Amino acid sequence: MAILTIKQVTFGAGIPKICVPITGRTREEILTAAKQVRFLPCDVVEWRVDYYNDAKRLSRILETLTELRQILDRQLLLFTFRTFAEGGQTALGSYDYLWLNQKVAETGLPDLIDLEFAQNAERAESFVRFAHRNSVHVILSCHDFEKTPSRDEMISLLVEMQKTQTDLVKLAVMPKGLQDVLTLMDVTLEMTTHHTDCPVITMSMGEEGLVSRLSGGIFGSCMTFGAAGEISAPGQPDVTDLSIALQILHRQP
Repeated sequence: MAILTIKQVTFGAGIPKICVPITGRTREEILTAAKQVRFLPCDVVEWRVDYYNDAKRLSRILETLTELRQILDRQLLLFTFRTFAEGGQTALGSYDYLWLNQKVAETGLPDLIDLEFAQNAERAESFVRFAHRNSVHVILSCHDFEKTPSRDEMISLLVEMQKTQTDLVKLAVMPKGLQDVLTLMDVTLEMTTHHTDCPVITMSMGEEGLVSRLSGGIFGSCMTFGAAGEISAPGQPDVTDLSIALQILHRQP
């Protein structure tokens, strides 16, 4: 299993890390949420910029990001603009999307940036290098809200993302039944056993997929998402409940 350490947080070892999204619409809502999340049982805080009313104004984004960095001194800060095409709240063209993420990477403020792989496959490797030059780590992600692809398709996609030298890869899919959830768990185990270029984050969404958010770490998924208020994806459990469940599942005998 691949291991990655960013500051005080190690992915791929120990209990899966918990990430809590911030989904405020205004600067005030975002900063208030950050002050509350700061004391919750989580390792990473994700700012979902696509929820922000000023999501297309770079100057406002950078101002708010700077304030978030000052508040969140206990957790890693993940910058995510989830496009409408992958379940986000704001539509953004591929050029503008990449430009925004590059401008954010230049600041060196976030510890991690989530970059959607589907529309940036050809530019992903160069973006990873650019982010690394600015001491920012990258999660390459892919989301399928319609289905769970076949086992071979998911493995192929994750391996392709790993080849970019990214720091983490993430795959979220929608199950049509419990068999789909089992297939994703099998893919996770395969990746963390035989394709170890970087740690893997996987989840099956919706009610049927909840078990993957709770027990995915047993199969090798290195991070899971918990909500502190509004959820940012179907099936996210409360962060406190999630923390308790993980402590129980990963308790040493």
